[in-house]
Amino acid sequence: MKACVLLTVLLGCGASAAETGRPPPKAPAPAARDGGHTNFVSWAGGMVVIPAKGPAVVLLNAQQTVEAGRLEAAVDGIGLKTRLPVRFRQAAADDPARAARKLLDDTNTVAAVILVTDEPEAPSLLIAPEARWARVNVAPLGKGEAQAVRAVKEVWRAYGYLMGAANSNFPKSLMRPVGGPDDLDGLLPDALCHEGMMKIQKQAEERGTTPSRRYPYRKAVEEGWAQPPTNDLQKTVWDEVKAKSRGRD
Repeated sequence: MKACVLLTVLLGCGASAAETGRPPPKAPAPAARDGGHTNFVSWAGGMVVIPAKGPAVVLLNAQQTVEAGRLEAAVDGIGLKTRLPVRFRQAAADDPARAARKLLDDTNTVAAVILVTDEPEAPSLLIAPEARWARVNVAPLGKGEAQAVRAVKEVWRAYGYLMGAANSNFPKSLMRPVGGPDDLDGLLPDALCHEGMMKIQKQAEERGTTPSRRYPYRKAVEEGWAQPPTNDLQKTVWDEVKAKSRGRD
């Protein structure tokens, strides 16, 4: 009998409110932060971004087969994921290789160059990390939408190799070794494994590039480097921090 009672009690621990007839317990109220804020966004005043600094990887587009907008979107995606400076430029039609070399001469603002071309007799990806350049060739990548998707993946791979990510053992990572264009189809777009991302950040640091950073506006005000408020949320935080500072003085 005691065993039955004990079993009933244990099973009742997981019973729903409908089964027990009792209302579900209320979630505890969030703890109030400075100024009585119970919402992180209102407490923080939003986020401020410190832009990335240092030389950028430049994608130089020298072809017209794949729409330039697709490549430019890939550049934006790389910058968003890595928080590092990446730029898109359209190459002059006459001598794109010369334009790439000229960019590489500017070591203060250019970390490396990815040249995108359309050359029927060349492989889809050439990498020269020691020379700080890579070449993505769209010609062997098929036609139409498949070609565009593969070209974007090769741009990501070129960036990864230039920035020290090398090969990955993760099944869907773009840094997996591939034997041809068809192998690219099984890899996830814009997917670099955590290990590869860490290597990229390390390489960027060695090249004197720092990633963009996000801070609560409140922290920026407290440390004295925030810009004056531009909205009501920031103004509330600004006034609170300044008032607290005057109180300490």
